[in-house]
Amino acid sequence: MNRAFLPPTLSAERVVACFGLISDTHMPKRWRELPPAVFDLLQGVDLVLHAGDVGELWVLDQLSTIAPTLAVHGNDVTEEAQRELQQTEAEFQASQERDAFLTTAEARLAEGRQRLEEMEARSENLSGEEKEALEAKTDDVESAVNNLEEQIDEAKSVEINKWREHEAAVNEAVKALDTALEAAQM
Repeated sequence: MNRAFLPPTLSAERVVACFGLISDTHMPKRWRELPPAVFDLLQGVDLVLHAGDVGELWVLDQLSTIAPTLAVHGNDVTEEAQRELQQTEAEFQASQERDAFLTTAEARLAEGRQRLEEMEARSENLSGEEKEALEAKTDDVESAVNNLEEQIDEAKSVEINKWREHEAAVNEAVKALDTALEAAQM
């Protein structure tokens, strides 16, 4: 990793991974070969990301001598690049947005499952009306957890450019879980 690019307040020990980002190489229109400065700047990165407009694919072979390389195709690519690089820049962006959104929803799901386990354990120590009331709330939380899990799975299963159609349903399922958890405050 090139320490020259670290912010002065960030110690190198805190860096878990270092990504190199490059785009618009347009090979060989722009250059016949990658300039040596590219190799110097990317030396020591853990992963190279090419954000589109690769040109001919041999540039990815050269970049992969530095580190594993991921690439998407842009709007100025060869037929070979369109065939081999499955995602466009827009699809890559949508993928990142979906993953961030679903990571948050999955965190809420994990929290709901944990609370559900706590409620079930607490119910075992109760009896009578108190137990019945808690079990009813537990059923509501369990239903909300199951619904959120289904909505997350559905959003994951659709094509990347259609995931937003499921965003509202996932948000509603998160709200329903929050409502059930709030009603079940212990």
